[in-house]
This record gives sequence, C-alpha cells and structure tokens, in this order.
Amino acid sequence: LRYDSESGYLGTAVSSGEKLLEVSAFDRILIVRHSGMYSVVDVPEKLFVDQGLLWVAIANKEEINSTLLTIVYRAPGTGFPYIKRSSIETWIIAKDYSLIPEGAQMLLFSTEKDFEFTLTYAKKPRTKKNDETFKTRNYGQKGLKAAGVRLATREVLDAISSAKRVTPAGPNAPELEAVFPIQAKDGKESLPEKIIRAPIAKKRAAPKKAAKPEKPAKPASAPLEETRMQAEIARAKAEAARIQAETEAKVESIPHGLFAALARKKAELTSDDKDKPKGNS
Repeated sequence: LRYDSESGYLGTAVSSGEKLLEVSAFDRILIVRHSGMYSVVDVPEKLFVDQGLLWVAIANKEEINSTLLTIVYRAPGTGFPYIKRSSIETWIIAKDYSLIPEGAQMLLFSTEKDFEFTLTYAKKPRTKKNDETFKTRNYGQKGLKAAGVRLATREVLDAISSAKRVTPAGPNAPELEAVFPIQAKDGKESLPEKIIRAPIAKKRAAPKKAAKPEKPAKPASAPLEETRMQAEIARAKAEAARIQAETEAKVESIPHGLFAALARKKAELTSDDKDKPKGNS
C-alpha cells in the first residue's frame, strides 16, 4: 500500500510515493486525514485521501482499540486550544467520522502515550510569554464523542511536540505531520511496527440479544374495582326497591271489601268444621 503525499492518492495501484503497509485483498485499513476525519475501508487500488495524511493502519480492532490517540485542535471562533485523548473502538465500513468538532482545525495528532508539546499563542499587548509547554500524561482518556479539555484562553497559532511535529494553523499552513517515531531500514519515517504487522482481525459474531420477557398485564387498580362493586350494589338495590314498590301497589289496588268477605268465609268454614261430628277412625 503506497501513499503519494503530493497527489494525495493512497492505494495498491499507486506507483509513486511512500510504501506504507503490506496488505492483502482481504484487509481493511483505517485512514485518518488531516481534517480530522477518519474511516475504515477495504484496501483501495487508488483512493484520494488528500495531502497531509495523518495515520494509516490495518483495521485490526484489538490493535486499534488499544491505541491511545492524542489530538490537539484549535476551536472555531475563539481559536482556543483543546486536547482530547481517546481511542477508536467501533466503526461502520466506508462511513466518515470526525475526531474533532465541526469547524475545528487539527494542530497535533499522535499515537504516542506520553510526550510533551508546546503551543505558540498569538501575541497580545503587555504579554511577554507567548508559548506554553504541556505534558500529555496530565490528561486522561475520554470517549471519542466527548468534548476536549481547554488548554488556554488564548488564540493558538501552532503546536510543536517533543517527538517532531510542527503543525501550524491558518489558511496558509503547511501539511500536517503525524509523529511516528519508528524508523524504517531506509531511514524514512514509517508507521509503528505493531500496527503494520497486526494480523487480520477476525470478525466476531455479535452476541445475540436475549428476548425481553413479556410484561404481565397490569391488574385493575383497587379503587376502580371498588367503584364497580358499588355500582353493582346500587343497581341491585334499585331493582329490589322497584319490585317492592310494584308489589305494594298491586296489594293496595285490591278492594278492602274483598278482604272482609274472605275473612268471613274463612270463619264460616272453620265453624262448620267444628260442628261436624267426628267420625270413627
């Protein structure tokens, strides 16, 4: 895999430029551009990635996940410097992601764990010191989507690391130079050996998600049941009262003389029974 820094092309069919990696047709590579955008793609024959390429590595998840990235960027609007230390853990093939906020400008990028860097600030009246040195070990690792830590409330112009990296900001800034201290046999800078020689990552099957248990139906609340029972009782009482009222009305409609006649007839029958001689049993 070759990269031509002048034309900005990367791929196996690029004949000029610097040889970066030994790859196979089954490999995928991680590309970090000077704009702060990164993506994982299949090994290209010829892909335009622009000038100032920051990092190319075989996309072995174990290797990439364990690589701590140090990023210093210039915030849009204020020009204040920020630092963020993160690792790339997940990705979707051929999808672009950004390491820095929209509109920000990359000042420094490194895969080293511990180093110093110096920021140069824009001159201010009555201010003698216009540079400041920082140590990366004073800043912890954060998530890739987290905001960076502000280093100063002054406009930053460039960043210089102890390893060899000069990446001034501004519209006329030269190409960014990522720092990779591993030296190839020909004396030229190269990517770290552990990344170059990383084995092809085997795809791990995503764990199956356990089926969510069905939620039991919620029982009716006690107040609702009580209200329903009270309504049933009220309806039953109303029905009983109606039947009683109808019965009383029917009884009252019978003439009083009829009751008297029935009483006399009953008395006569009773008297006749008493007067009759009792037969032998």
